[in-house]
Amino acid sequence: MSFAANGTLLASGHGDGTARLWDLSTGKEVRRIMSHAPELFAVALSPDAKIVAIGAGSTVEVRDASTGDELRPALRGHEDAVHSLRFLPDGKRLVSGSWDKTVKLWDLSTGFEIRTFRGHQKAVEGVAILPDGRRLASASWDKTVKLWDLETGAETSTLGHHDATVYAVDFSPDGKLLASGSWDAVINIWDVPAAR
Repeated sequence: MSFAANGTLLASGHGDGTARLWDLSTGKEVRRIMSHAPELFAVALSPDAKIVAIGAGSTVEVRDASTGDELRPALRGHEDAVHSLRFLPDGKRLVSGSWDKTVKLWDLSTGFEIRTFRGHQKAVEGVAILPDGRRLASASWDKTVKLWDLETGAETSTLGHHDATVYAVDFSPDGKLLASGSWDAVINIWDVPAAR
């Protein structure tokens, strides 16, 4: 699921291959978008709520949130299912985390992959972007959270302490804290290490 930054919409992905947009003031579905994939594992709304990204199998569909139309051919490059998506604050770039153990950074204006982040030993289940748009966090089945510099692609930290798959990760609005949730039934709250 993904909230619009302005708090008006929520996007949800469903096992029937649809992404749905919900008006939060009424609770009503306002758009249903049929993906090319039989089931969805990830959706994300752009900060301006004009674009919805859909994890459709190993690809990412980029759709107009108001019409459902494809804005460009699907983003291709992952070798397994895309399970997490996040827009950068500028709304022009997107990160995708996949069961192929990688995270990719995409330029939505060109559709080109800017960078691939490699380092996890197992599937990537969650991604988050620091509010200033400079760093990325990724959560994995390898029981770790990794922090990455978006500009250079360098891994800046690995955070452990989970005993099972880490499936969720998010930064606090001020960027000082990072939360990670795991199948070990533990939520860890981390101080975000300073950039090197």
